[in-house]
Amino acid sequence: ATGKDNLYIKSAADVGSSLAARKIGLVYGGGTLGLMGAVANGVIEGGGDIVGVVPEFFKGPKHRHSVGQNIIVPDFSERKKIMFEMSNAFIALPGGVGTIDEITDIWLGHRSRKHKKPIGLLNVNGFYDYFIKWVDHAIECGLIDKRNKEGLIVSDNINTLIEELCKRVSTSEH
Repeated sequence: ATGKDNLYIKSAADVGSSLAARKIGLVYGGGTLGLMGAVANGVIEGGGDIVGVVPEFFKGPKHRHSVGQNIIVPDFSERKKIMFEMSNAFIALPGGVGTIDEITDIWLGHRSRKHKKPIGLLNVNGFYDYFIKWVDHAIECGLIDKRNKEGLIVSDNINTLIEELCKRVSTSEH
């Protein structure tokens, strides 16, 4: 999906071109449509590399990019596992249930100290404001430790977000 606001699709393309400009490859869900497709196309147009991780039940050109590498997996669980293993950091754009599932899954691993890979939320047009309010509310209620919020990097600027992710990747590798 591209959402109702054209800013979402533009921001997705900007993510792709910003990654390519920094020679950062993309590991993603493999689609050619919607925001995922816009990110991938931005990377490709910038001369970057993409790896799509696609469940086998998604067939056809709209689910598998003709450029780059496609890894076919049996299901969504395996897709998340492979994407996690191949990635050093994560950027979430505005999205639906699948995006929230992926954010919380990666964040839980960070919180439980299973990994130190940073998680960035691109807060296009305040999209993640309510998610952050929920996190803050859960902290106030004593349900989330405030240190766990440090695992999330939130910015409405893709360049700022990538710079902060890169800093955290380099410090977590040492």
